[in-house]
Formats: sequence, structure tokens, C-alpha cells
Amino acid sequence: MSNLQRIDPHTLRNLRPEDYRFVGAFDNAPERDCDDYLDQADRHSLAADIAAQLGDAPAIAEHWRARLAARAMHDGHWNRTDGGGRCDHCGARLRYVAVLEHRPTAQLVPVGETCLDNRFGEDTADYLDRLRGESVARRERLALQAQRAAWTESDPRHAAAVAYLRERATDTTLPVSSFVDSIAERWSRRATVQLSPKQVDALLRMRDQEAAHRSKADAPEGRVQITGEVQRAKERPGFRGRTEVKLTVRDDRGFTVWVTRTAAIGQALGWDHETYAGARITFTATLARSDRDSTFAFASRATQVTVQHRAPAPVLAA
Repeated sequence: MSNLQRIDPHTLRNLRPEDYRFVGAFDNAPERDCDDYLDQADRHSLAADIAAQLGDAPAIAEHWRARLAARAMHDGHWNRTDGGGRCDHCGARLRYVAVLEHRPTAQLVPVGETCLDNRFGEDTADYLDRLRGESVARRERLALQAQRAAWTESDPRHAAAVAYLRERATDTTLPVSSFVDSIAERWSRRATVQLSPKQVDALLRMRDQEAAHRSKADAPEGRVQITGEVQRAKERPGFRGRTEVKLTVRDDRGFTVWVTRTAAIGQALGWDHETYAGARITFTATLARSDRDSTFAFASRATQVTVQHRAPAPVLAA
């Protein structure tokens, strides 16, 4: 239906601008900002975040469409089928819609920015400018999220570093680190797409150190059976200047013991201490916990030694 055939109050011929008041504005198609990203198969991880990116925009648009349909003119009304998608004054299709109330009839009238400024005399363009600004910001957020997703998914180490940052943001039991906080602050910046290789390395190294620390347990005391892996073996000066071999053994329960090689250990592991590292061993010894580190103990009188696994023997040159 053309504008010349209309007889309702909203036509140019019958228009009385003073009969209208501005009541609201909305984005008629906020989902358009997401279509380009949802259509890409490798961006499927973004789909779950679309609602958060849009905020309440779809709900606001649907709310106004319903109100316009319920309270609009029936004779010659442009929006009987478009649900608020056209200007009720000129008929143009609208993305950003200003809603006016026709005071004499309590009708709600959707109009575009041009008609709002030129016909109705309402100085409310800032509402539509705000909607456009929100749309631009939404597209920028989605573009950044797509780029970050591509970088994160390109390498398992990248994904692990980002996961560690997220864990630290929510786990209050982890120790405070100004270094990690500085990386997290950089990652939160709007323009940051990726972390540097050095930052990824540092985050993963700190993650592993914290995991090792959490796995530690206080060493018991008294006569205890130890089962664990020999971490290292070194020669040290012993009683009356004799050279002794000292073993560091990490028990499966999370504590570490330092034990002198006894005859029983030597017979079980062999007498070349260079081959001890990596061997799994079980023995019974008397433990005394360290005063400086509760996860470390000194072992004495090691007996009942058995070996479950031996490290490969070194290959000697011919």
C-alpha cells in the first residue's frame, strides 16, 4: 500500500508532530552481528557465547515487536506482517527502530532515524547512535573472540596456558603472583589476540611447579616402609672421611627421603650409583622429619630392600 492511499494520522498529509512522544528504541536484528561467525564450522566454540555477546538485545527486540503488534493501527498500518521491521511513516525497512506513542490513540508507531529527525521533531538520535555503537562493539568482541579461539586452538600449549589463567582467576587457594596477574591483565585487554611464546612457557612452567607443590605430603616419622622412585644418587663425605652414597627417593605418597646406601641397597641396586636414577625401590627405614621442610625426611637403617624397576644400564664404549 503506498503512502498516498493511507488515511491514518501517521501520513505526511495528516501528521501532527506534537501528538507524538518518544518512548523507546531497539535493535530490530541484533543476531546479524553473529551470523558471519556462526556460519563458520571452525568457529563452533563461539556458539555457546552468542547469548552473552548479545546481552538482552534479542529479548528487547521481541518485546517491542509484540507491543507494536498489539497496539498499532489496523487500517493501512505498515507493520502488520513485519512486526516492527518498517518505518510506519515512510515504509523504509529498519535495523534500528525508534518507538513513538501517538497520544490521541495510544498507538505505538515505529519510525527510523531520518523520519524521527525530519518529521517528528524529536531530538532523540542519541538513542539510535547508542544502539549502533553497541552493534559495532558487539561485532568487535566477536571478531576478537574468533581470533583468540583460532590462536588458542592452534596449539595444545596455547590452550593449556589460557586454561591456567582462567583457573587462577577462580581458584583462591593458589598463591598470589604479580607476574601471572600481569599476563592475565594483558590477556583481558580488548586488543590482545595472543600471548607471546615466552609468556606461554612461563605460565606452563609455573602451572607444573604449583601442581608438584600441591602433590607434596608431610613425611611420616618412625619405622616406615618406603616405595618410590630414586631421583638421584651422589657421593658425599661420610663417617670419618669415608665416601658414602646418598640417595634421594620420592615416595609415592608425596614426600621425599634422603637415605645412605646400605649393603642391602647396594646388593639390590648394584654398586654403580650412576645407574640408580629412575629405579623404583621399596625398603623399610627409620624416618626423622626435617625441621625446615615437613615434606622431607632423613632415613636410617634401610633394610628389606626390593627393586621393582631398574633404569637402563649405560652403554660402554668398546
